[in-house]
Amino acid sequence: MSIKLLKLFLLIICISCKSEEHSQSLLIKVDQSVSDTIHGTVINDPFRYFENSEDSTVLNWYKEEKKYSDSLLDNISSRDELMRSIKDFNHRVSSVHSDIKIAGKDENISFFLKNLPSKNIKALYKIDAKNHEKIIFNPLIYNSKSKDVYVINYYKPSWDGNNVVVSLTKNDEEISELIVIDAKTNEVISSVLKNCWPSALGGISWLPDSSGFTYQHIPNSDINSINYLLDIETLLYDIKTDTTKIIFSRKNNPEIKIEEEDFPNISFESINSKYVLASVSGASNYVDYYYTSLKDFKLNQIEWKILFKKDDLIRDFLIYEDEIIYLSSKNSSNFKILKSPIKNLHQSKVLVEEDNYVVISDIALTQQGLFYVKTKNGVEATLYRLINEKEVAIELPKKFGHIDLMNTGSNAKRLWLETEGWTTIKKRYNFNFENNALEEEKISDVGNINFLNDVIIEEIEVSSIDGKLIPLSIIYNKDLKRNGTSSLLINAYGAFKWSNSPYLYPYLYHWVKNGGVYATAHVRGGGEKGDDWHKGGFKESKPNSWKDLITCTDYLIRQKYVSSDKTSVWGASGGGITIGRAITEKPPLFMAAVIRVGLLNMMRSEFAPNGQNLSKEFGAIKDSLESKFLYEMDAYHHLKKRTSYPAVLLTAGLNDSRVAVWQTTKFAAKMKVSTMSKKPVLLNVDFEGGHGFDSVEDKKNKELLDIMTFLFWQTGHPDYQPKKD
Repeated sequence: MSIKLLKLFLLIICISCKSEEHSQSLLIKVDQSVSDTIHGTVINDPFRYFENSEDSTVLNWYKEEKKYSDSLLDNISSRDELMRSIKDFNHRVSSVHSDIKIAGKDENISFFLKNLPSKNIKALYKIDAKNHEKIIFNPLIYNSKSKDVYVINYYKPSWDGNNVVVSLTKNDEEISELIVIDAKTNEVISSVLKNCWPSALGGISWLPDSSGFTYQHIPNSDINSINYLLDIETLLYDIKTDTTKIIFSRKNNPEIKIEEEDFPNISFESINSKYVLASVSGASNYVDYYYTSLKDFKLNQIEWKILFKKDDLIRDFLIYEDEIIYLSSKNSSNFKILKSPIKNLHQSKVLVEEDNYVVISDIALTQQGLFYVKTKNGVEATLYRLINEKEVAIELPKKFGHIDLMNTGSNAKRLWLETEGWTTIKKRYNFNFENNALEEEKISDVGNINFLNDVIIEEIEVSSIDGKLIPLSIIYNKDLKRNGTSSLLINAYGAFKWSNSPYLYPYLYHWVKNGGVYATAHVRGGGEKGDDWHKGGFKESKPNSWKDLITCTDYLIRQKYVSSDKTSVWGASGGGITIGRAITEKPPLFMAAVIRVGLLNMMRSEFAPNGQNLSKEFGAIKDSLESKFLYEMDAYHHLKKRTSYPAVLLTAGLNDSRVAVWQTTKFAAKMKVSTMSKKPVLLNVDFEGGHGFDSVEDKKNKELLDIMTFLFWQTGHPDYQPKKD
């Protein structure tokens, strides 16, 4: 690759676009334009200088754009009523016990997160064996010692339930610090462990005797550094001595192939673990795993042996005694369950064959045997139990869109299920082994949302341009008339084999409540239809993701679910590729689009935070073929001058540890100088925010208010129009 810088004089471009509703001005400083010659092709990048996070002109432009965006949205009517609805919905959702974890020898101690009374911040609670509930960690007390607002973004109790590791992050940075809490006295009993990210990397793994735990340490956590997230190492923390030592890393373990961008980790499968597991992972669904005996690990006589490699296509596994039970997509895109000796994976026995119509999505092993979940199109989940090597279906109390199986390890006494749906708040069930049935546990004091009882959910499949059947979820009120006059909000993702499973999104709730049709296009690149579905939207085949979205949107218009003049689309993060390319490939199809912290400039993705890992999913620019794939999925480079684009609202966070802020802002700037539609292109950069996972509730509410206001306004909702002077 050669780079040619075209030096230009300092230029201030002032563009004024006027419409009947508003005028907007754009001030962009261009002091240099960059041309890259990539495998013989010249690629122009007029806003490369936006990648300089310290450029004061760029930062000031972000601030001015936020002011402009706020001024427009604050002038839209009905925002106060909408905010009250948002807060009411969040109160119901946040009252649910979340991230429930079980500990104790008899599996009778539970921990969970729940909002503090009258506070929009989650605290850590414990219910002991006598059913006594108490707060064991309040982050507000921790915050009192700092000007920053810390939130809990992960925690892990020890196997015996005596101690809990708590991960705390500030300003939505996600990178966190760890402390250890005594679950009986509520006191902090450790030093602060810095530069961690258990919520996104390998979590925390307690030693079987609960004397300490392993965690991953990030040597460089500066998102603007070229060494960010490189050479991550696994440390062992000892509670008694309050000390750490490196036990697994690229430098420490030269006998294992670990690249600088990889995430090495050490874990223990259960309280009864005989083995220690080592993994080398990245932005991929498949991982290299090694093992050694717990005895040798304690004696520091470690010889890592291969358990399985990425090529074995193992997504999930359990270890019991000297056997491994695992899910594999090798020669079975929808997965099958196998069993092998831990010392010889290839001496395998198939326990559950692949099903051609549904995906095996989860497995759990208890003292009562093996349980597993099958999911159709990512939206209809069923539960099974293996009895005497025969598959037995478990009768469910209702239809479940998504099921997660939970227990304390492969020799667990109990089993829990957590379920979600498009119109239902999370529910939790205990499995009664005696009568083979589910018993619902109370995890919230708030009742159901009544209006959702009148909502219709259609799960259909739509034929894409190449004949593939794309699952499409359509959600609307039963009183809605299919006469082609309703508004649409459609969502898509399509990356990392992530299934866009049923979940009561606040976008969905408020859209349907206000009379619209909400839809999810389960596009290729996700995992809804197994491993082949992911490969169908991967690197070279990535265009299928946005073409599937376009097909589903066209279908909803043709079938008169919605009006062609009231279509909107939203997506986030990796879904930015799908949304960005849909609106650049077929601009007239959408009236409005919202892209949250999205990937929009893929030709530069490798030069962004965690870029080397992103290349495993999307492609590497140094590869002559993959660079063409990246260009095709790059929404920024597909913006064309004098084109009428839809109204767009883009959000980004200056502290984002996953997606660089300039992925969004470069796209915003170029769209502003390209579009001829006179529709608003709004940019909202949060100077104290990140990817959004760990934002405080008030900030999440404000962002949602802006997004929904924008979408209602741009799709013509009469209650959400600019106020008259």
